Amino acid sequence: MVVMKMKFPFQKRVKLAQGLWLLSWCATVAGSMTFTLGCILKTELRRRAEVMDNTDIHVVPNTLMIVGLASLGINYFASKICQDALDAGRFPRWKNFLKPYFAVSCFFTVLMLLAVIMSYAMKGSLESSLKVGLRNGIRFYKDTDTPGRCFQKQNIDHLQMEFQCCGNNDFRDWFEVQWISNRYLDFSSKEVKDRIKSNVDGRYLLDGVPFSCCNPSSPRPCIQYRLTNNSAHYNYDYQTEELNIYLHGCREALVNYYMGLMNTIGAGVLSVFLLQGSVLVSLRFLQTAMEAVAGKENTEIETEGYLLEKSVKDTFMEYADPVLKFLLLKNQGLIQNKQRGDTFSCPGRLDMDAGDCSFPPDSSDNNSQRGSVASSATLSRAQDVLIYLFGDSAVHLSVEGLGSVTVQELSRSVREALCIPESTQDAFAFWLSSPLLELQLKTRHQPYKLCRQWQDLLYRFTEASEEDISQDEPCLQYRRNVFYPKSKELQIHDEAVLKLLYEEAKSNILTGRYPCDPEHWVGLGALSLALEEGTALDSQQFTNTIREKKLSSFLPAHVAIGSGGLFSTLRGKSSRQAALEQNLLEEYKKICTSAGNPPEPTQLLHQYLNTCHNLPYYGCAFFFGEIDKPAQGILQRAKRKAVHVGICLEGVYVIDVKEKHVLLGLRFSELSWDHSYPEEEGDSHILWLEFDGEEDGTPVNKLLKIYSKQAELMSGFIEFCVELKSVSEAVAAAETDGEVSLSQQATGQDGSNKNGRGGRRGMLRRQSSVVCSRVHSLNTISYVDNGKEIKRLKPKRAASFFTRQASAPAYSAVQVTESLEQG
Repeated sequence: MVVMKMKFPFQKRVKLAQGLWLLSWCATVAGSMTFTLGCILKTELRRRAEVMDNTDIHVVPNTLMIVGLASLGINYFASKICQDALDAGRFPRWKNFLKPYFAVSCFFTVLMLLAVIMSYAMKGSLESSLKVGLRNGIRFYKDTDTPGRCFQKQNIDHLQMEFQCCGNNDFRDWFEVQWISNRYLDFSSKEVKDRIKSNVDGRYLLDGVPFSCCNPSSPRPCIQYRLTNNSAHYNYDYQTEELNIYLHGCREALVNYYMGLMNTIGAGVLSVFLLQGSVLVSLRFLQTAMEAVAGKENTEIETEGYLLEKSVKDTFMEYADPVLKFLLLKNQGLIQNKQRGDTFSCPGRLDMDAGDCSFPPDSSDNNSQRGSVASSATLSRAQDVLIYLFGDSAVHLSVEGLGSVTVQELSRSVREALCIPESTQDAFAFWLSSPLLELQLKTRHQPYKLCRQWQDLLYRFTEASEEDISQDEPCLQYRRNVFYPKSKELQIHDEAVLKLLYEEAKSNILTGRYPCDPEHWVGLGALSLALEEGTALDSQQFTNTIREKKLSSFLPAHVAIGSGGLFSTLRGKSSRQAALEQNLLEEYKKICTSAGNPPEPTQLLHQYLNTCHNLPYYGCAFFFGEIDKPAQGILQRAKRKAVHVGICLEGVYVIDVKEKHVLLGLRFSELSWDHSYPEEEGDSHILWLEFDGEEDGTPVNKLLKIYSKQAELMSGFIEFCVELKSVSEAVAAAETDGEVSLSQQATGQDGSNKNGRGGRRGMLRRQSSVVCSRVHSLNTISYVDNGKEIKRLKPKRAASFFTRQASAPAYSAVQVTESLEQG
């Protein structure tokens, strides 16, 4: 069925060709204008790229520039076709060219219409991009010394002044971030210390805004600090709208600006689209009318022209069939190549060394995910670096060649700054730490390059969301070396070194990373009070100090903050909290009166660290993971519990994150371990721990599954600790008497004959202490070896059995047999 048939006499064809020639040149000019508008919009978007999270909105100017250039070519050829249409002898040479020409022209014309639609429909994408980008820009406002962020403060200030806005949503966004750099904070000031300690994340927050938020139109001098404090300023009310700062957020201002610009451009491009469509429709009528003249002697006859020879559906399939056939053939070729094995895979295993990973090579020159990278010229100059310590302090260094400086070089500078003696230099190491991941660095590592790869490491070793990963930022810490033995730590007498170890141990006690019993945390809290406030406080001074600094400064947060309930709150003070203060006071008095003379700080530090040494997980490196919760009923779905897995030179400890107590503690001689990779999409990395247990009085083996992306790190760390420990034990064993070795061997043989398991260790017992294991609260897999076959006690559960263990003579792992696999 012919669509839109029309009759064209000779004179009408001539006028159509002449008018279309003029119209095509007008469309050429319009095409150049479209390209120019796309360039203008692209330039405006790139000017504010630092406050945009992504470049999705750039699809609009990119499309406009593409269709603008395509329009130039389309209309140029349209003008040439119109010229040849006046001569019936020259027009046939375009016959084979016109079909693909119309296909390409229609594609780019439709693309122009899509650009118009997108210019109105991309408001949501623009707003979400500005929301995240402005939030990051405000968060990095203070980082004027960080490579790649040096101009962030200047950009945000210019933005707020140019668009007369403040913050992301409004000026209150500045209240939620630390926008003043630590470099300009006096950490000896009591006000600064109180503000930092009052914040959970240790940030310096205040109810103020930068100077660029000030409104110069206001008759009153700018009030940019203590905005919420009415008493701090004369004749001032925070709740009114008479603040002399900009009240509107920059996101709203930028969205209005860009949407106004794109809407205006969209209206202009829509008119270009209509002009381009007119050119193509007219050219189609001219083409079909001239094709009827071909081969005829009288070229001045009347002919018929039409828009489509067939229906719209048939015409579309005529053009689409060749494309579909091409794609089908290409797909079949790919399938054949796959069947021949022409595929490849990229292995992703880590090279484990010393319980740490050899990180992937620096890929920042190719496809690094970190967008802000300083130039080599910037890195060659001296840069300020902050090395964070526990206890709200930091070491400020000026480092040349930051991009290539190693941990060993930084360590030398930090030891000099802290006056740490050479004999104790191995007690500390550098860590890259963030709320999502903690990694101890080797001496050969280059911290700057690892920071640039931080997002890649988070994707590999954490389950964090993309938004959390994009906002996460590591800090370089100087803290205890996880491989430093406790026995050497007891021989340290330097007060500066002991102070550093004390601050780290105290932080782990207060945050609950080191679970401990009441008698321990009360004693440790009293020691902290004596170290920080002296040993001469009377009862009244003690009470005032506790109220000023809060109980959570000396006792674990889950004990101090979690005390008291609804009725206690109504009474005004928790009776439990009063009891905690009383116990802390009594323990403090014991310390002050335990000797005739007041104890020296070094004695108190030794006493604090010695108490922490009694905790088996002191000095552990901690990893994040999850374990299965025991099912409470038939209908209850299986859930998981968040745990910390602490690994040190002594063993492995699984700690409940919420309840702050040990679920399982095993020395290396008491366990076997392995880890498994995900077999299918959606599966987890698993660290397997095998140990002895009991089921209804029967000795059995138990398997615990720990789900974690860090399972491979944990397994490699355990392996290195076992090797390190076995070497030290071998040296010690060589110095013992031969008779003692023989007696131990005989004892081991007796035990082996007794239970048939090669020396089963003693059972793990249930105890009330938070330090002791709670095997009964674990969801494990149990099986037993009766000497002939292995029988699973819970057969409907998948398990993987393995032979990796610390010491073969001390513990024999169970081997897989056919009877076990069959259940």
